[in-house]
Order: sequence, then structure tokens, then C-alpha cells
Amino acid sequence: MRRLFRLVVRPPAVEQEIDAEISFHLEEEARARMALGDDPDTAMAEARKRFGNLKATRAALARIDRERRMQQRRASRFADLMQDVGYAFRGFRRQPGFALMVILTLGLGIGANATMFGVVDRLLLRPPAFLEHPDRAGRVYIRRPLPDGAERIDNNISYRRYRELSAARSFEAAAAFYDDQEHVVGSGESARQMDVSLVSASFWPMFEVSPVLGRFFGEEEDRTPGGSPVVVLGYGFWQSEFAGDPAVIGKQLLVGPRAYTVIGVAPDGFNGMSTRRVAAYIPITAGAHEEFGDRYFTTHNISWLEMLARRKAGVSAEAADADVTLTFQQSLAAQPEYRPETLARSRA
Repeated sequence: MRRLFRLVVRPPAVEQEIDAEISFHLEEEARARMALGDDPDTAMAEARKRFGNLKATRAALARIDRERRMQQRRASRFADLMQDVGYAFRGFRRQPGFALMVILTLGLGIGANATMFGVVDRLLLRPPAFLEHPDRAGRVYIRRPLPDGAERIDNNISYRRYRELSAARSFEAAAAFYDDQEHVVGSGESARQMDVSLVSASFWPMFEVSPVLGRFFGEEEDRTPGGSPVVVLGYGFWQSEFAGDPAVIGKQLLVGPRAYTVIGVAPDGFNGMSTRRVAAYIPITAGAHEEFGDRYFTTHNISWLEMLARRKAGVSAEAADADVTLTFQQSLAAQPEYRPETLARSRA
């Protein structure tokens, strides 16, 4: 706005100087013509004719002046920068402990900000890699009323609640998943804690992916109560632990205390809904049965997994919210421990 104000209200000093210079040359040429006998008007007209295109000359002079001033500013800024760097270097040399503290603080600050931006970018700004129809897909969150009248927004639900909410008419597809960062994978000296994702069989069709080797597990391997002991390896884990050996299919891999049969390898760059590199994917029923026993699929009180759903084409987010809220309230009504006033305030 300041620049526009200068251009509109008063001509810049540079343009004033250029106009004064051009006027000076025209007046000198006109005086020379009048000395030869021309009248003032004829002399000025002839001076303008001999001078050439005034507009083009003015623009060329302005451009030359701008370039000169930019070079001067660059040189001045570079000199200031070198002076500041020299001053900082001398200060750090006099106080090396302070210099080290500053460098460490900057390094930690930049690293923390870069890490946090990566997490925020992954969770909030960009959809997960390979997610099909990301404009219609999203996690399901639950609003839970608190005794003081406030609400708590939670994304953890029970397996039974997930199955009941999956029946919402506005959903085209739904899947359950749980990212466990404390699973011990492998045996002997090679065993270590790694990221393992427990996912439902319906998880794979939510993404536009195909296994690079073998296959993904299906519904018949993800049945209650205990599922089947099969595992799909993450691409990075397959490369690092099995050297990309295609003969890995059919081998046994310990995931926790249970042996799982390798049936496939996920594609490179695919980590499902996790922000970390996933080593293995197992059926959610198998992992839940190992952790909770048979109770996990018969009760609403074990809230541990997350739900991913995709709306049907043409269904708005508002309509889907209303539909899944109604389904959620119907699910709550099946629980005798929920009072009617609590039911009325509960939303998905």
C-alpha cells in the first residue's frame, strides 16, 4: 500500500531526477537551435525530434537506475551480513560454552519444529498415502458427556461399537485399526519392539494398494473370536529383516508370544494410518483375542481401537454425521448402564 501510495500521489524521486535531466538536455538543444535563428517553438520541436522517443528513453534510464540501486542494496546487505557474522564469530570464540549452548538450542528447536510439522502435516494437512477417495473418508470421533456438563472428544471405541457403527446407512465402507508401538517382533537376538498395526480385513479396500508379494488377509481370517495367525509384512521390514527375499511367504514370524504365518508384503511407502514405519499387519481379531480374550467382541466397555469410514457418493458430511449419531445412540440404548439423559447428549 505504501508503494502504491507513492506511485499514485507523488512521483518517485528517481523519476523526478530523470525528467529534470531530460528537460535539461532539451532546453540546451533548444537554446542551440535559437542561436542559429530558430524561433523558440520551432527550436523546442526540433530538439524533441532530435532527442528521439522520450518515453522509451525515460523507461531505459529508470531501469538502469533501478539496477544500480539494487546492486548497491545487495552489496550493503552482504557487507552488513559479513559484519554480523564476524561479530558473532568473535563473540562465540570468546565464549565457546555459550556458543555451544546456542547451537544446541537452535538445533533442538529446528528439529522439534520440523518433527512437529511432519506430524501435523501427516495427521491434519495431508490424507494418508494411498487412501481411496480421501474427500469422503475420515476417522469416527465420539463426543462423551462428562458429569460437569462438559464433553470429551474421543476416537477410541470398542470392537462391538465399531461393528454396530459400521451398519450406518451413510457408510460405503468402514474399517478398524490399532497401531501398537510396543509389540515385540521376532525371536532370539533379532527380537525387538516394533510398530505393529492390528487392522480389520476391510482395512485393505480402503486404500488403493496391492501387495508386492503374496496377498492381504480377508474376512475369513479376521473372524471372532481369535482370527487367524497370519501376518502381512511392511515393505521396509521385509527389506531390512529378510533382504527382500520372495521366499518369505509361508515362513513363521513371532509377533508377541504368537507365531504368525507370512502371507504377503505391503507396498513401499504404505503405512496405513500410522505416522511411523509399520513392521507388520495382523488381523485385528487375532491381536484383540491375544490381549483381551473373548470379552473384546461382546462388551462395549473395552475402548481401544479407531474407526475409519468412507461416506457413500453423494452423501454430505453433515448427513453422515447425523446418520452415524443416530446409529451411535441406538448402540448406546442397548447398554443398560446408560441413562436416557446421557443418551440424548451423546453424539458420534
